[in-house]
Amino acid sequence: NCDLLDNHFDTSVGVQESTDKITRTQKEKTKRTDINIGDGVFVLTENEVKILGFTKEETTLLKPYVNTLHIKRYALKFANEYLLYIGKQEREDIAKGKYPNVKKHLDNVKEFITSSNAPYGIHRTREQRYFEEPKLICKGMFLKPDFYLDEDKYYCGFSFSVIIQKSKEYDLKLLLAIMNSKLGEYWFNLNGKKRGVGVDIGVKVFRLFPLPPKTNASYNQTSEDVIKTVNQLTELN
Repeated sequence: NCDLLDNHFDTSVGVQESTDKITRTQKEKTKRTDINIGDGVFVLTENEVKILGFTKEETTLLKPYVNTLHIKRYALKFANEYLLYIGKQEREDIAKGKYPNVKKHLDNVKEFITSSNAPYGIHRTREQRYFEEPKLICKGMFLKPDFYLDEDKYYCGFSFSVIIQKSKEYDLKLLLAIMNSKLGEYWFNLNGKKRGVGVDIGVKVFRLFPLPPKTNASYNQTSEDVIKTVNQLTELN
């Protein structure tokens, strides 16, 4: 008698940067001495933004960004990294010289950009509602569920799945608790693809995740108790 996640929530993967930072392989292929492993391309540290001298207008293209090292179960640790979220309109504006420091930076690293929208755009932007609205964030592959409820509009990459509400029938915090539970772990291992010691969960699998039937007489009180516990866990973490 369970309901399905897809009836009440929308799911997506994160953006595809191509490339976020300079990799070891990319560094070894170039003779440039001004480029180091880990230097930002479309993902920049706060210090890199300062060095590049972005203007106030140019910083509007930057979105707070997290990678798989920053997300834990009920916890997020922001590392002051920012994504250059550049879609079609922004690409055209950069090419016309509207954001000169951004253009200068991307021109400097264009040989490392593999995006189909090179040199001024990330490969896949996704709909911004998946990042701007309250959402659950989870690594696409995990040993145990590490879901986090984000209400601070963080952006994330292709290694993540994102879940947002499309109805008000179920609370995101209730879904967070179920997905992070032993029951959630059991279901993911039963339905996901095994990858080494972990499990790979795609958005198609997420859409089939079972939600508790609201016809149960104790549903309302139970969900309230669970949400209170989620609030405590989030604060403690």
